[in-house]
Amino acid sequence: MRQTGRTYRSILPRFERSDMNMVALLMNLAPFGVFCLMAKLFTTLGLSAVVSLAEYFFVLAGRPHSQ
Repeated sequence: MRQTGRTYRSILPRFERSDMNMVALLMNLAPFGVFCLMAKLFTTLGLSAVVSLAEYFFVLAGRPHSQ
């Protein structure tokens, strides 16, 4: 039983490293995904949808934070 615990303890850091690498990869690719979604929105709904989305963003950005 002790050997099994040692084996798991030696394997777990490898899984942690691979998980962290996967998270870093996804974080690096996320801006491209957002760009593609915005491009699809622009081509599907036209410029008016993007303008409306920008107006909504600026309304939210200018709103004071509630505590």
